[in-house]
Amino acid sequence: MKRLSKLRFDALAGYIRSPYSVLFAEELDWFQEGDEKLLGLVSIDTTDNDYVATVLARDKRGRFRTVEWQIDLPFREQAIGWLQTKMAVLVEKPAEEFHQGDEEGTQVDFFEPIVDMAVCCQMGRPLPPHPV
Repeated sequence: MKRLSKLRFDALAGYIRSPYSVLFAEELDWFQEGDEKLLGLVSIDTTDNDYVATVLARDKRGRFRTVEWQIDLPFREQAIGWLQTKMAVLVEKPAEEFHQGDEEGTQVDFFEPIVDMAVCCQMGRPLPPHPV
């Protein structure tokens, strides 16, 4: 298990958060296992000051989703230890093991253009400069 920066975690799975989570939790640590096959997150439940450990894996569409979690851990180190143990076991499973059965549609490619570039660029002419 290796640490991830918050920036890298956000790039991979920033969309997983509920907007309301800031009201009851604070993220503390981010991890990966197996060349980012699995992600791990340790947070503190600010309502009662215990810790939560969450393991995420890609579903059939390639989105990171929760596959295992543990709540009510009294110490941050315990949450990290739980993640390390759980992720070491889960990383050996095939990717299909983490598919959740409710995925619909095709995988999203954030870098694939969704418009016809010829039309977008006015038949090959560059777009006018964007006003600042």
